[in-house]
Amino acid sequence: MLKLKNITYKDIIEYFYLIISALMVAYYFLLNTMFEINWPENIMLHLRVALISVVILRLLTLNKEKDVKTGILILLILLVFYEAYVHDNTQGDLVNIMFMMIGAIDIPIKRIATAYFIPTYSLLLYTILDALKGSIVNFTYVQNQGARVRYCLGATHYFYITCPFFYAICAYLILRSLKITYIELAIIEITNIFIYYFCRSRNYLVCITILLLGVIYLKRKEKKAGRIEKLPLPLDMVFSFSPIIFGLGSIGMILSYSDSAIMNFLNKLVSNRLSLCLKGYQVYGFSLWGQKIVTFSSKTNRNGFVIDSGYFFIALKYGVFFLGVFLYALFLMNCKAREEKRWLLLFILTMNALQFVIDRGMFYISCNFLLWCVLSDFSDDLSLKDEADLMSKTGNDV
Repeated sequence: MLKLKNITYKDIIEYFYLIISALMVAYYFLLNTMFEINWPENIMLHLRVALISVVILRLLTLNKEKDVKTGILILLILLVFYEAYVHDNTQGDLVNIMFMMIGAIDIPIKRIATAYFIPTYSLLLYTILDALKGSIVNFTYVQNQGARVRYCLGATHYFYITCPFFYAICAYLILRSLKITYIELAIIEITNIFIYYFCRSRNYLVCITILLLGVIYLKRKEKKAGRIEKLPLPLDMVFSFSPIIFGLGSIGMILSYSDSAIMNFLNKLVSNRLSLCLKGYQVYGFSLWGQKIVTFSSKTNRNGFVIDSGYFFIALKYGVFFLGVFLYALFLMNCKAREEKRWLLLFILTMNALQFVIDRGMFYISCNFLLWCVLSDFSDDLSLKDEADLMSKTGNDV
């Protein structure tokens, strides 16, 4: 770690970025809970201005020459997020996400994971305990004529508990890497079952369980080989191309949905997402740059559909070009993790891509920190990153 005397202006700006990001995560999380909070007027406007200012300062202090691929990606991110915002200017969150992505350039992913994990874990624990004690409302959804009861554990919807919980686990796994113990994995799975008992979210129960099984597989492989140099070819290919496979595969499955026994079974398995998303396509269709869409409303029942599938939602609402850039950015992340042999991170990114098939959590600031990490540094050892920075500043060996 760098000593205090070696901290530079660039480091201070980076820490400010992480603090502002953590505050945004906390704000958006609490916004979807049952806590009665009187927020200061225009608090999000102030946070957004602070974020933009810090991002500009970070870009000015970068001393490393960026390659053409990084420059093109930054320009594409600016273009598609701006166009999406213009076509639906109610989505101020898009501006926040865009600057969080650009501001994370060259920041070690472990620092970003820390900035996400600390507020999310703390607020999850505090909210759930308060809901179970009765200090705040434990909102309840009764479905299927009472056959299915889902508790929100202090949130306005169970999604705002299960989704941040999934990404908090992803952040924790990035921080602990393959040094994580089996006891920790067992505690995580027990907590996962506990959350499922109240929220009844099969998607996250399955995704988290698969994620933990993948960690066990990688731990055993590393213990046997000493160092994992490569994965079996099928896994390597699926993991590397997972955003494209899951993204285009889910959209193709929705568009090909028909009233057949197999399709009806799959539709029921994913809580009618296939038929509901197809209804959205039939009402609006795809566009290049996106469009305003109105989904199911309890007041008007205007269109009678919801779009929970993340990839399909992007294509329908933000446009096909936005989807293409989005898949390209996720694919580059997976390739970078593969090239640097960060196998656990690659598997986490794969599960992130799989989860987005079912839910739109990747586009909620309180849920997904991985979206910020498109341009971040994937170095596993923070001390190596610090030493490299110090060498570039002093020109001496450390």
